[in-house]
Amino acid sequence: MSRALPASVAPYAQIGPYTCDTAPGKLLAEHSLKAGVYGVIAVRQGVVRYFLGEATQLEAAVSAGGSFIILPTEAHYIRPSPDAVFTITLLR
Repeated sequence: MSRALPASVAPYAQIGPYTCDTAPGKLLAEHSLKAGVYGVIAVRQGVVRYFLGEATQLEAAVSAGGSFIILPTEAHYIRPSPDAVFTITLLR
């Protein structure tokens, strides 16, 4: 699956900013977005690591100034660095 956002989606919510200490536990545990819902992790500081499902293999490491698209229904979890600050925008 491509990591591009369809032209038809629009933002409907933004959560955060979060840090390593304030990120909700549900983001650190395996979870997924509903069908038709995309997410964009935007990292302001530090690094956020993105893992698929229960895998321990890194899918992406997003550094400050970068972003990463979360696909609908894709099981994943994140690991922010101790200095990370990030937001997540939800689109549908």
